[in-house]
Amino acid sequence: MKKALLSTVALLALNASALAGGSHANPDYPSPAAMSRAGVNVNLGGFGRIFAVRNPGAPDGLLPHPSPRYDLVRLANRMFTEAEANEDPSDLPAAYVFLGQFVDHDITFDTVTSFNALAPDRDFQNARTADLDLDCVYGGGPERTPFLYNGPYLRVGAITVYGDDARRRHDLLRAPRPGNPVAVIGDPRNDENFVISNVQQAFIAFHNRMVDRILEERAEEARQLVARAGGNGGGESAYESTGRPVGQYGTAPGGSLAQLVASSINESGPRRESTGTQVDRQLVLEIAEENGLVSEILDEAREATIHHYHRMLAEDFIPRLIGIRRTQDILENGRDFYFPNGFRNLDGTTVEPFIPLEFAAAGYRFMHSMVPGRLTIRAGNNGEVIADIFGGGQSDPNVLTPRGFTPTRTDQGSLAIDWNRLAPIHGSPSIVTRARRIDPLLANPLSQLVAAGIVGAGGQGNLAARNLSRGRTYLLPAGQTLAQVILAKLEERGVLGTIYPGGRSAADYILPADDVTKESLAINVTPLWYYVLQEASEYGASFDSNVRRESAGGATASAADIGMMGLPDTVALTAGAQRESARGGGGARMGGATLGPVGATIVGEVLLGLIDYHRETTGLGIDLNTTFDYQDLGYNSPPIAEGDLPAMTETVVSAGGQSFGRRYLLRNFLHDAGVSTPVDEADVCPGVATRQEDGC
Repeated sequence: MKKALLSTVALLALNASALAGGSHANPDYPSPAAMSRAGVNVNLGGFGRIFAVRNPGAPDGLLPHPSPRYDLVRLANRMFTEAEANEDPSDLPAAYVFLGQFVDHDITFDTVTSFNALAPDRDFQNARTADLDLDCVYGGGPERTPFLYNGPYLRVGAITVYGDDARRRHDLLRAPRPGNPVAVIGDPRNDENFVISNVQQAFIAFHNRMVDRILEERAEEARQLVARAGGNGGGESAYESTGRPVGQYGTAPGGSLAQLVASSINESGPRRESTGTQVDRQLVLEIAEENGLVSEILDEAREATIHHYHRMLAEDFIPRLIGIRRTQDILENGRDFYFPNGFRNLDGTTVEPFIPLEFAAAGYRFMHSMVPGRLTIRAGNNGEVIADIFGGGQSDPNVLTPRGFTPTRTDQGSLAIDWNRLAPIHGSPSIVTRARRIDPLLANPLSQLVAAGIVGAGGQGNLAARNLSRGRTYLLPAGQTLAQVILAKLEERGVLGTIYPGGRSAADYILPADDVTKESLAINVTPLWYYVLQEASEYGASFDSNVRRESAGGATASAADIGMMGLPDTVALTAGAQRESARGGGGARMGGATLGPVGATIVGEVLLGLIDYHRETTGLGIDLNTTFDYQDLGYNSPPIAEGDLPAMTETVVSAGGQSFGRRYLLRNFLHDAGVSTPVDEADVCPGVATRQEDGC
């Protein structure tokens, strides 16, 4: 049987002539046939390729980057800063970096391939669904993973932030294990550092608040039914008298859940007698359990959570990564490469998506460059509480150094985060830790993942080496090679001349290998992941703007709630002008706030495409072509009056003098999940009697 892909020796031979003089940038390569194959998506088992690489089945495919693993490791060793502290910050609040890690864990998980060998296409398997469906939170659902659920709620662990219902927060559910208890969650990687653990906690809290909202709405419906019937039952006729469809809130043999709750008021039995006419969430849940309606509540809460997750990605996260105008271009003009014809065949059947290897192993890994090595996580008794994200036994006694997979309550100090320190929500933007700029350098702690307990002993603990080696395993093309294909299409559509001004043609935007690459690899072409970082530092926007947070009624929030949100608009200067401006402006750094044209195309098309797929195939999520209205989900303004369940929030966004209307931002999500209240030492260490137990 013939091998599906060429051997390493054959690949090196194919590349020999192309590498001479760096001719990956030769206008005669890639061939017209190879260019025509771009966007012909091939599913390889959950992962796939947008751009075919050269093999017996695709003789005109793109040439994989040829460097052997030891050369890539040499390059990786030169990709780290010397200091541990956060240096060269961008405008992007650090919380977005860890939201990005959460998104990655929602759609990719390669448990098959290794760093040491080339992988035939048949060996690629994605353990996550190619869908932004939060399976990293919901697991296999209550039937396959019942241990994650408590009725319609998701289970939680020990209290990490004390206070009333509006302030209390919980760690992840954990099972006993020698050493550290292990988190019981949909994806174990969402406990590999304490920040991603707090993100997972926020999503669980958001879901549970959605359950509370749904139960409260059903309770309010039942109260209205009882009131209409004079408090004497008669739920069904009273419900019909409202003029609303029977069963809108879920049906059962005896009627809707609201009808069943209203009818239960006059039922006999100790519980009903003691309840009287008091209809609350607990009663609604009891009636739902008795009538088999718990799954409907859970499904609705999950749908609402995914809906707001998609809104946050489309309206906030993605525009920050690729720029507002590039986001608008993809939404208005469609995708050029990632399933450009959508997810339906002509006969109406579904086209199953995949996660492109170009995205999973290169394009989306750009956020590793943005990870700060150290964070201020909250106020303490003697100043601020500072923690290394990837602790490995550093000697600074004033800094927490937690290892990976550590409970939020530890014996060295609580790791509960005040989210106002990572995203401007209620506090001053001046206290927010910012992400690093996108460039070919990573924070030093990312070279020590073994010491941090994230990678096992004997494993590759250098994150840059892991990324570069993964690109070799997947046989990804060189950055310059892929840039020719992508930039030619963007030039054809006029994108380069408007969103990325400055060049005359696509060739003007292709970056040569930098000195570090040429010295480390002894060739003139760049691994794709490195190229994405290099391109962002050269062409990425550097733009910041004020954002006003307004209440549902339109009133402007207090000054303390107004923050610099750093929504990038577009590239204002050419790469050459950026360099000149930096030299003439006292050395100020430009660029690196967003991805460049190649990286933005890969990342933007895939993420927006997956949101589109979810809507196309389920009818749920969000419609990227319409304006969202909270009334679509049945929420009023505010939906309910209880103090522990505040109204759903939105943010009025403006950038570059242009208004972008009401959007659902990460700050809104954290607020609506109930985890945005400022936190200090008194909240995590409420008293002397509990200090040792709670890790204070």
